[in-house]
Amino acid sequence: MELNGALSNPRVQVELKRLGTTRDRLATRAKKAPRHARPLTMRQGVVLETVTLVLEHAEGPMRARAIHRRAEQLLGQGVRWPSVREAVSAHTIGLDRRFRRLERGMYELSKDSRG
Repeated sequence: MELNGALSNPRVQVELKRLGTTRDRLATRAKKAPRHARPLTMRQGVVLETVTLVLEHAEGPMRARAIHRRAEQLLGQGVRWPSVREAVSAHTIGLDRRFRRLERGMYELSKDSRG
């Protein structure tokens, strides 16, 4: 579409006016309460290695929530629950079957992974 046609379209004029109003409103809100960037989350490889270490030192099978708590204690900082859940879940299937799922939410290190 040519620029001529786009600018002569009455609907575009209305949309541009609304867009300008929205931009002004958001700029005002940003000045009143600026948002700060969130800190970077932990890389999945670090979470996976920590979960593996937790299960290596466990005396038996562990619940996923207990693995999460122990991983946080081991690292000395918060670990996102979805990252831990994804690590144990993804590594019970596929080529790297590092963990074995015994029942819903209960995991242990697989027999092949034990040194």
